[in-house]
Amino acid sequence: MTTTIVTELRNGSWEVVAERTTASFTVRNLGLIRVRGTITVDEGTVTVEDGQPVQARATLDAGSVSTGIKKRDADLAGRRFFATARHPSIHVVVDDVRPDADADGWTAAATLTVAGGDAQLELSVRRKDDPGAGTIRVLATGVLDRSRAPIRAPRWLIGRWVTVEVDATLRPVSVNRGR
Repeated sequence: MTTTIVTELRNGSWEVVAERTTASFTVRNLGLIRVRGTITVDEGTVTVEDGQPVQARATLDAGSVSTGIKKRDADLAGRRFFATARHPSIHVVVDDVRPDADADGWTAAATLTVAGGDAQLELSVRRKDDPGAGTIRVLATGVLDRSRAPIRAPRWLIGRWVTVEVDATLRPVSVNRGR
């Protein structure tokens, strides 16, 4: 028998538990092959007010991109893609979080700063089963329009649409009892 522990989403600051968080992407290569990869999440925070997330920030290690093929990973870290020599981190900022109509989750408008430029990404965020007492687990998914991002490569080489998924575990850093 499995017991699900439900942790209340309390007001205050929550931090991303990096070792229990994954960021992944899927994109078509050469128009045919689906390429899947991961990027390490270094740190992140979520601010909660009135029992709802209102803001989030995260930093990812652009040089950690892993698709399972070392040459491809080196290309992705290079100047045409993530340009990790000049921009070693990917930053994510969310300042607009709205509850979904069905009250099952949230919609979050994110700005990704990658390879020296910004790209907009709308995320659908859902709460998942809690991994343990005192933590919250969420799944954020979205589709990035690569044509609006500073990552330049021919569309025939790398597809326009990049599916992004973040499976994050959060733990409270500070809790505000009021509000």
